[in-house]
Amino acid sequence: MLAYHLLDFFMDGRKVPPHSIVPYSLKDFITKHKEYQTALYKLPHYCKKLENDGLLLHEGIVGNNPYLGHTYYTINGIFNRYLNAYNSYDYLVEGFLSVRNKFQDMVLPVEARTDLGDFTLGSSFVLTSDIIITAKHCVSGVNSFRILDVGGNYVPVLSVHFSQDEALDIAIIKVDKNYFRDKSIEIPMIRYEGIAVDPGKHRVVSDLNNTEDIVMLLGEGNILDEVLTLGYPPISGFETTLIANKAEINSSFLRVSSGSVLAKTVKYRHEVEYYIINAKVKGGNSGGPILDKLGRVIGMIVEMPTDIKNHQMLDSLGYGIAIPSKNIAHLVKEVQNNFANVVSPKLSKNGDWYSI
Repeated sequence: MLAYHLLDFFMDGRKVPPHSIVPYSLKDFITKHKEYQTALYKLPHYCKKLENDGLLLHEGIVGNNPYLGHTYYTINGIFNRYLNAYNSYDYLVEGFLSVRNKFQDMVLPVEARTDLGDFTLGSSFVLTSDIIITAKHCVSGVNSFRILDVGGNYVPVLSVHFSQDEALDIAIIKVDKNYFRDKSIEIPMIRYEGIAVDPGKHRVVSDLNNTEDIVMLLGEGNILDEVLTLGYPPISGFETTLIANKAEINSSFLRVSSGSVLAKTVKYRHEVEYYIINAKVKGGNSGGPILDKLGRVIGMIVEMPTDIKNHQMLDSLGYGIAIPSKNIAHLVKEVQNNFANVVSPKLSKNGDWYSI
């Protein structure tokens, strides 16, 4: 919460008549926020990072203290209080490792059985306290599927919903609103009044009519944005493993893949917009989220491009194709409002497995 408190404290500085602003110093900040006195070493790093991202303005040094004399201010409107509540600015300063650590338990494996009895693996993520998002092809066109939560339990599914538009590879999975709370699974829910996307500099993609417990905030990506993927691509010889494929260090349970948004484009004869990203992805990444530096879900992996000469093979570059979050937000809104263009197939259950 340090970045949150820094931005909140330096907001607008001290307004002195007639029209001047006197910035606060780090000494002023420490005087008010005594809880950070043991973390003084963090202050220059946090302030420098926030300054580099245009969120804090450095106005020089006051007094004789070269450390706590640095003065800053920001102006109302530069930063977003929704993102502050979501801890986005701390993620921005601390990097993708903090994003991975915060949301790793919110990305869940989707196991599926084919009609031939083979097992396949996909990914999903918890959007709100009662909605899980995955790719449609992870749960449709298979014999049966099930979702495993971080506690090792199979999630009881209430209903599954798709769009009538076959091009939208999105599945909205409804669960009981108290499921995660009852399982004592710690999820970072924040209460938003009718908003499920970043309402800051980017346009509001969609809003939800009801007040929601938001777990993962949706946002809008831009070309060359740095991104992080989380998902469950199968790795030969290993059990189900959450991959956050950051090329350097990966744990046996979680790996991270970082990269950039390379393009926003559409397929031939296809009106749906997609992102192309260069983070390494495999088949089991389908349905997994793509997160930006602020911890927002900007899209969901839906497929990997095939080799241009041999469509039976994946493209050697390892690019991923993702559907933007605006499509997810739009479909969630349609499901909540029972729109006619929502398909809600009958759900049958056999043990832990569900079929549609």
